[in-house]
Amino acid sequence: MNAARLVLLAGVVALPPAPAPAAGAAADPCVAHADALLGALGRHDYAAAAREMDAHMRQISFPRQLPDLWDSLVGDSGFGAYLSHGDPTVVRNEDGSTTVQVPLRFARFTPTGWLTCDPVQGEGVDSFDLH
Repeated sequence: MNAARLVLLAGVVALPPAPAPAAGAAADPCVAHADALLGALGRHDYAAAAREMDAHMRQISFPRQLPDLWDSLVGDSGFGAYLSHGDPTVVRNEDGSTTVQVPLRFARFTPTGWLTCDPVQGEGVDSFDLH
């Protein structure tokens, strides 16, 4: 029993528990922004994607960097064509921001997109990372 308890305690120390998904994900504004942004990127509609970003992300990502980055991801040397995205998992962060984790499906790769919205910073997605 002591050995099992030690393993459990070591697991807790090494791997902190993941935050629980938030209830009501479909009604969350960050989920709506993430879904619209991913849909727009999938259509190569960069202006529509930029509308789902907060002002800071829009300033650093649009109009030039966003198309170049996305096109390199879906190009022949990248992940391949964007096919779709799956159901989101919503995580409420301690700082008040919300992270939407979305499985993405490309022809050659299936990363998870982490899109974060911070209501203090403004309306829309303020970061987008692939994991």
